[in-house]
Amino acid sequence: MKYARPAITEYEKVDEIPFDFNRKRLSVVVRRGDEDFLITKARRKACLPSAPRLASTGRRNRSMKAGEPRRWRLEEVERRRYRALGVAFRKVEKQDAYAVAAERR
Repeated sequence: MKYARPAITEYEKVDEIPFDFNRKRLSVVVRRGDEDFLITKARRKACLPSAPRLASTGRRNRSMKAGEPRRWRLEEVERRRYRALGVAFRKVEKQDAYAVAAERR
């Protein structure tokens, strides 16, 4: 897989929503300049539906059709009995503290 190394020095960790077994996801909030972003790591089924954009294209993910090729690849990986995790991110409103509700739209 090809990937670019992000300039992480531009980001500051603001808050964390810890993993729990009910949600099956972990989220952190980072700040870059005056923008806050929620980054969520989870199993494929818990993560992909909450991704508002496709990272590779920047286009809006209006339906699962936009993410179909990714979903097929992840399903193939899971069929081979590997664990597949997804990472989703989106811009969020600034808050003093973030809770599980911030993961929902």
